[in-house]
Amino acid sequence: SGEEAPPPRPGPRPRRRLDRFSLIVDIWNLKSSELRRFLDYAAECGVEDLHVETLQGTTASRLNFHLPLSSPALASLSLRHISVSKMYHKGARPFHALEVIRLASVSFRREAFREMMALCPSLLTLDLRCCSCNGLVFDRLPPNLRSLTIAGCDRITSLDFVRVPSLRSFRYSGCFSNLPLSIPRDAVLSDLYI
Repeated sequence: SGEEAPPPRPGPRPRRRLDRFSLIVDIWNLKSSELRRFLDYAAECGVEDLHVETLQGTTASRLNFHLPLSSPALASLSLRHISVSKMYHKGARPFHALEVIRLASVSFRREAFREMMALCPSLLTLDLRCCSCNGLVFDRLPPNLRSLTIAGCDRITSLDFVRVPSLRSFRYSGCFSNLPLSIPRDAVLSDLYI
């Protein structure tokens, strides 16, 4: 026909790159699906440093964080006053860039913690403060972990660092009743605080 074809429609614009994404929730009725949308956006932007926090005392603290929804470029994760949901996700891939996890007033079950550690093989720093650990056993930590801080966490069942020869810093503050602690004799710690 002699008519010129219309120009092709542009596809969706790529998301901008973000180094850091911080989300502080003080909305009483935020739903998990809405939190998931924020996390999806951060992942699409390839965020490297992610901070998610709910204000203490809000019902938002019942929201669940799900690590496999995060950016594969994630290098640092900080959570405060939030729950960590079950980590299993079909097709979940390890976060090889994730080196630092800081959790404050976070609640999670033993299975969720183990799955989180399994998804973070390159983890160098793990910092837990005032977390509800619910029978947590520290026996399957990433092999390259260099720094571990546990302060004011309740219900920890066991601390076993025999399989973590790279550990250089261990800081613990809390109750020692019924808590077996096992540090290898050949451990090379440069920082120890109990």
